[in-house]
Amino acid sequence: MKTTGAVTHCIPTGKITPGFSRRTATPDPGRDGILVNNSASEEVPIYPIGDLKGFMDDLLPKPNEKKAGVIAPSRYANVFTYYDYDNPSSAPVPVSDEAGPKQIYVDQHSGLAVKVTNPKGVNVQTNSQGKDVMTRPLDGEVWHYEGTLNGLPLADATVQLRQPLTPTIDLSTPRYIWLNRSEVKAPQKRDTNVGTWRDPLGDYTENKLTGQISSTLAQQDVVSSSFNAPGTTHSIAANWADDNPQGDPNKPGQFSVDKDKKAKMYYQMPPQKAPKSTFFRGKVKVQRTQAIETSADITIPTTVAGTAEDYYFVLLNNDTPDEMWYTMKKSFVETGDPTIHFMDGKETKFSIAATVDPNGKGVGKYPQNLMLYIPKVKGTKSTNVRVAAPTGMTVKAVPVTVQPNQLSAITDYFDTYQLTFNRAVDKPFSYTYEYEVTKATDIPRDEPFQDMLMSDTQALAISNGLTFDDLKAVNLHHVPNLDFKKQPAPGSNGAIYALPAESLEESYFQVRDNDQSIGKTPHSWTLTAAMSPFVAIGAQDRNDFRIHWGGPSVTKTGPVEGKPDGYHNPTDRTVFPAGNPAPNDFWNYYNHQAAYVTANDTPTVCYTLDRLTEPDAQAADLIRYYPEAKLQVPTGTGVVQDTQYKATITYTLTTPDSTLN
Repeated sequence: MKTTGAVTHCIPTGKITPGFSRRTATPDPGRDGILVNNSASEEVPIYPIGDLKGFMDDLLPKPNEKKAGVIAPSRYANVFTYYDYDNPSSAPVPVSDEAGPKQIYVDQHSGLAVKVTNPKGVNVQTNSQGKDVMTRPLDGEVWHYEGTLNGLPLADATVQLRQPLTPTIDLSTPRYIWLNRSEVKAPQKRDTNVGTWRDPLGDYTENKLTGQISSTLAQQDVVSSSFNAPGTTHSIAANWADDNPQGDPNKPGQFSVDKDKKAKMYYQMPPQKAPKSTFFRGKVKVQRTQAIETSADITIPTTVAGTAEDYYFVLLNNDTPDEMWYTMKKSFVETGDPTIHFMDGKETKFSIAATVDPNGKGVGKYPQNLMLYIPKVKGTKSTNVRVAAPTGMTVKAVPVTVQPNQLSAITDYFDTYQLTFNRAVDKPFSYTYEYEVTKATDIPRDEPFQDMLMSDTQALAISNGLTFDDLKAVNLHHVPNLDFKKQPAPGSNGAIYALPAESLEESYFQVRDNDQSIGKTPHSWTLTAAMSPFVAIGAQDRNDFRIHWGGPSVTKTGPVEGKPDGYHNPTDRTVFPAGNPAPNDFWNYYNHQAAYVTANDTPTVCYTLDRLTEPDAQAADLIRYYPEAKLQVPTGTGVVQDTQYKATITYTLTTPDSTLN
């Protein structure tokens, strides 16, 4: 358990590293404690760890008492200064670069006061009985620290909070369970692995497991008793047999949990009410049955992040054949990666293309009619399903709807189409469809979606999975390509070449802050460039050429960003001493100006976006051109050959984010 981390800083003067202002807290709720805060206005104690030890020990987890620990905002509240205030008789002096920023505490400065000010970082309320109760987890929220030192404002700092409290359950390995009818016909029984589950707060509560298996004609439910399980990962299995009792939530033992906390469900397969069914949807839910008490006397009700569930599918096949007859492959049409689409918040639809190839295992027995199952994706709706028959054949694709006397278990997860061909399908065919986006934030991330092809009696093919995911943090989508074209040879005094008009189109960088695009906390970042020596066939390499960028512009023809009125370099401490910091617009102009880059592989800064000084800057898709870029060939550089010189510029985008535990 770590208790250090720079998250709040004094800014009387000096340029503050953006990284101090942005940290992410990721404590384990069971081992470290649960993030709690009951006020957006109370002062946060800023004491040395030794003075806080007794206070923090009282908040630690107490497994023997079945009390979870808590983490208050004081855990991450630290104040750093770039100036030394220890001598009250003299003006503050800068801390040396070698010493770095200095951590300070309340006992050293009575004028130091810090608070967490944002209401969204509060998750504890007092109920009518006077009991403190947690209302929600703080996963995805922030603690925004503000304060003063000797009457001067401290730089704001934000700690992002990442701490899911919900139990987790994973039934994706395998997502599809295959059973042959002979394997489940009495006296045969079949055991299969279904998945795993974990409650990170399992040491302090009890859980129960609920299972369900259903087709369009039958449903079975099983429920475990309430039990305590440590906050580690536990297995879930299933037993399948046609002579198992029909699943009944009122009958004990049909969802058993042994002394090692291994769970097993018992299902009748196939169910007596649907003896010919071949496709079943299963799901398992884990639910806390006991409120969690904490070492700070804060209660977490079972209704707060106390339930999780996942699903799987069961395919009950005839024994002949017991293998797939087709191979299905599908991919995204628009993306460079055929199986993963990285979300940028601007999508309106996704196009999918799939192929189906007979693999030769069904020669002489290939069916004429097939059922196509297209997975439903939350936050979208599937449209424009088109099936292309093999050459010389015809096909009709008709959507299948749930009849009034049927359950909707399968259609909750799939759009189903009856494919009717004019003869047996023993040749390759293809199909396409689209997902129209209705709410991009609802689309599940990092979950494979697979199509399936079935006959009346069995599954004949399952496709590869397509997944959706977010681009992480900040990404560099385009970099300047500076082509100076053919120019006159430089003289003995060197030369400076302007970027030709025809090269302006590619003179931009493009940065996307993907968190900002989806409404999350945006990032600070810095773009640097390092240029290799210029090389040419039959000529000496040149490591003394330079690129002077000029100012950045929002268009390819300018104007470039102008200086603020009265601008002076904000790093000049003779002009901006302690207590008189440079204005934010001075810092922003300074941060946006690119240093020249020399052809010797030395990186220099092109552009910095610092959220300390421009917190509201829109960088979900930030583009800046360099219409005034110039190439400098220095004086006395010797002979430059009449040939083409090339250099490679390597651009690096960095964020100062770091993690707290």
